[in-house]
Amino acid sequence: MHLEAPDAAVDLHTPDAKLRRWAEELLGRARLVVRGLDDAEVAGYRVCVRPMPADGQSIVGWLPGAGGVYVAVTHSGVTLGAHLARLIAAEVTSGAPAAELAPYRPGRFAPAASRLPG
Repeated sequence: MHLEAPDAAVDLHTPDAKLRRWAEELLGRARLVVRGLDDAEVAGYRVCVRPMPADGQSIVGWLPGAGGVYVAVTHSGVTLGAHLARLIAAEVTSGAPAAELAPYRPGRFAPAASRLPG
């Protein structure tokens, strides 16, 4: 079982002992709402950094000016992963842009002057 909490005050520099305490805390919380965890133990714990694009939306598409580099950055990988994978695979293999991905192109972060038509 994967557990996380927005109030877990940890980062990549948090000492191991504090990470362990948070892991135990989260398991304790889970026991309050999930039956069958009475004998569960913490098998491992780690701090992960999930990407959060500046505007909170996924970034998907060919990277302008970087010839042949395709990027996919999302904070919602668990919920969007399979759907994005299908769209990206179709786009990369066919060369045809997926209209569904238009709002999420990396070019939206380029300075306004460089986005003006030719």
